[in-house]
Amino acid sequence: MTDPIDEAGLALHGALVSGERLDGLPPGCKPTSEDQAYAIQQCIVDHDGGLSGWKVGAADSAAQPRCAPLLTSRVTEDADARMQLHRFSLGGIEAEIAVRLARDLPPRQEPYQRNDVLAAIGTVHAAIEVLDTRYRDWAAADGLSKLADLQNNGLFVLGPPQTDWRGLALETMSVTLSADGAIIKQANGGNPAGDPIRLLQWLANERASRGPWLQAGNIVTLGSCTGVWDATPPTAVVAHFEGLPPVSLQVEP
Repeated sequence: MTDPIDEAGLALHGALVSGERLDGLPPGCKPTSEDQAYAIQQCIVDHDGGLSGWKVGAADSAAQPRCAPLLTSRVTEDADARMQLHRFSLGGIEAEIAVRLARDLPPRQEPYQRNDVLAAIGTVHAAIEVLDTRYRDWAAADGLSKLADLQNNGLFVLGPPQTDWRGLALETMSVTLSADGAIIKQANGGNPAGDPIRLLQWLANERASRGPWLQAGNIVTLGSCTGVWDATPPTAVVAHFEGLPPVSLQVEP
């Protein structure tokens, strides 16, 4: 008998690779808990060949965060990053703050505190996330099914590192998202979750208890600071956060 977690993960990974969209998960395979959704995510990672890090976010400053792996196959640090919009069902673009960890955060008896995760950050980066879905009718999919589907991740572009970041106010940092030189979105802070380090602290404890834990070299992106923007190709998109090198993405038809 096929395990429903494996069956759901295989269906989502097949859609990820082929570009075909699912009318829904196979019968009896829809997750009914966060535990099941996270197990499906791990199945996708296992079939795809590994992860480069995590995305984490929350609806507001009091909401429970949720996370999803960043597949290595969907992460680029290319300064000339490009995407073909027709390959994405959603294609929404977000500007985000990301960090790269300099040390492991393995399981331990005491929960990780704010200072622990701050000490684990090696570099801070501007980033662009492109949203996508493996479902034909994304709006009709329930929240746990979207969580299982990598929390709508399609592509992640990591900008150059900022090593001298400790004087930066990540929670209130100004950001602009521009297309062909024209500012499309701008904000001061802008992350609905509020303090991004709260998200990193939650993620460190969540992964330490659930596995796999956060490791040196992992990228963690800390949620959208601009909301979603739907690009019209061709256009050159640039996300610029105060104090960080900009990151760009060429959006092609």
